[in-house]
Amino acid sequence: MRNFVPGMPEFAGLRFRWMSKRLCRMGQIFRERDLSMNEYVAALHEIERNATPYNPMPALDAIVADHHATNPKTLSVFIRDCVGGNCFPIDSRVSGQLVKYGLPEDERLLVGLSLAINRNPRQVARMFYELG
Repeated sequence: MRNFVPGMPEFAGLRFRWMSKRLCRMGQIFRERDLSMNEYVAALHEIERNATPYNPMPALDAIVADHHATNPKTLSVFIRDCVGGNCFPIDSRVSGQLVKYGLPEDERLLVGLSLAINRNPRQVARMFYELG
């Protein structure tokens, strides 16, 4: 990851242009902070330990800030899959179920509500995904 820089020929096979920018930014973060992927994930995992219903996604907030991201959906999936952190990724299947049941399409609110009732937000999100 540290070696990812703009203009690499390997990026030609990526599905979307934004993917190379995201990879390059991740490489830049690792170089600037002298971190490996495992160390970065461990740091995000530690940040996530401070999650509360009122601050439900501190690891996602940290990585979004690191990437200066305006669309955090893929970063939310990274937090779910790599960090094991709180998230509620909303794809079209989940969105359809939320609309069907009159629930907000607001990841932060849904994670906070899940935490408030002592439910794992990733498991709640998975239930909505499977319903779709």
